[in-house]
Amino acid sequence: MKKLLKGIAYCESTETMCLGSELPEELGKIYDFAKNSAAVGHKFALILRDAGFGINDCEQVFINFTPALAEGVYEVSDRRLQRWQCYVNYGLDPGKLKEIPAKEHAIFLTAATEKVLSECFAQNEAEKKMIHEAAQSIVMYGEKLEIDYLLKRDKNFDAAVGFNLLNDGTCRIILTVKDLEGHVLQKREIAHAESYEDALDHAGTILVRKNRVVVKPKNNLHTKNVQPLEVILGEE
Repeated sequence: MKKLLKGIAYCESTETMCLGSELPEELGKIYDFAKNSAAVGHKFALILRDAGFGINDCEQVFINFTPALAEGVYEVSDRRLQRWQCYVNYGLDPGKLKEIPAKEHAIFLTAATEKVLSECFAQNEAEKKMIHEAAQSIVMYGEKLEIDYLLKRDKNFDAAVGFNLLNDGTCRIILTVKDLEGHVLQKREIAHAESYEDALDHAGTILVRKNRVVVKPKNNLHTKNVQPLEVILGEE
């Protein structure tokens, strides 16, 4: 049974990730990607999760950039630290990255991520199309892209919590309420999280009442001081 994709992250190593090798590290020592390049992976994961894309028993994909493979060559690693994790080695010359302007790093990462997902994990043309459309949205809308994360349908309206990942690493949490015909009744930013991870913690569940929507945080150690976010419909 497929598990929905929950995350895509990037890492680096001098050698390929394989059985017996050292763990890869965060980007920065070998590859100097632009700040908040991780947002590309977050956007892919959010869009594809919302579309129902899954990878067997794998929930988290790590794309490991390494100079040990030829440029653009990729391979699924046989090493899995946890069953829900998958590593894919991806060949990249550090000198080649330096030739790419920082403002185009997101475009490069989008293309590399699409390539890995389509060639390593998509099981049919429909899934490849799904991945390609996600890549197009990421490039086309950039920082303006808003992606639904939670949905709740009531007998009178739909409530959706979405994320808008900004270039500075922060994340706007947006509540959109529509009637059952799809007309927007209310849309507003309900919080501005310091990071994508913080935004995930804020958005645990949606509760719908007669004239209000409450977004409750996840129940974990990080959210013990986080209060629910409440919006009264009709108020601005």
